[in-house]
Amino acid sequence: MSVALATYNGERFLRCQLDSVYSQTHKNLEVVVCDDGSSDGTIDILKNYKKNHGLRLLRNEKNVGFVQNFAKAVSLCRGEFIALCDQDDIWFPEKIEILLSEIGNHSLICSDAELVDESGNIISRSLLGGSGHYAETDDQFRFFVFRNYVTGCTAMFRRDVADRGLPVPKGAMYHDWWFATVASTMDGVKCLDMVLTRYRQHSANDTGASVRLGLAGKFRESKEKKSDSFKREIEACASFLGSGVFNEREKSVIRDRLLFYSDLNESAVHFSAFRMAFRHRNYLLAGRSFFFKLAFLLGSLVK
Repeated sequence: MSVALATYNGERFLRCQLDSVYSQTHKNLEVVVCDDGSSDGTIDILKNYKKNHGLRLLRNEKNVGFVQNFAKAVSLCRGEFIALCDQDDIWFPEKIEILLSEIGNHSLICSDAELVDESGNIISRSLLGGSGHYAETDDQFRFFVFRNYVTGCTAMFRRDVADRGLPVPKGAMYHDWWFATVASTMDGVKCLDMVLTRYRQHSANDTGASVRLGLAGKFRESKEKKSDSFKREIEACASFLGSGVFNEREKSVIRDRLLFYSDLNESAVHFSAFRMAFRHRNYLLAGRSFFFKLAFLLGSLVK
């Protein structure tokens, strides 16, 4: 069993996270850390845990960003199961034991998390808010192309997901979204309705519950931020298509997402985006109210 941890200037919360990992009730853990050029005390902390706990440490020669840093950590893991680990959260002691017992035949499993602030005070009792159940559809892959509820710090997957999913495409925006999408083409994703992680929200987060807005959130951003978001989405879709991982049916779904964002980015009136949103509405808008669905579909027509 391996833990893939990516670090970058994480000295403030790193010890707390590592202590929670090494306090797991499942003891047979390989902890692999890739550091992305930290300039604070992160490396000294990691060297201490390497000495005392056998942690495996790799330092990147240049900064590659959190997505590719996680990809490197995953590539170095040797376990049959791999859990993703942020540098600033807190794992419940039984987390790995429960995930291993619950994954069954699935390719990837994730759980719920409670949101905490910088001091560990609870902000919300549930990150998912039930959204994980929306993936229980007749086409889990299509769900993940348009919606993602898998947050890396709650996820664990089998070795064959890493074998198929590496290298992570350069345009991928989130490593967890990528691995969840890959897993959905294999033996699927299981969402465990149980809080096993304290997911810390703070100003230095690379990602977070408030950062990852999803499709609906893109319409609430400023015009400049929308344009940047659309371009990143276009790049991500193009990288998915060029990865060589997906079959032709799966590529056609990704092309629809690409068309959606291309139309939003290039046109004043978005007939193609509207058609795509309507075609995939049961996945794109799963679990939303009728009025939200109507407002979203109409909003996809114009900027």
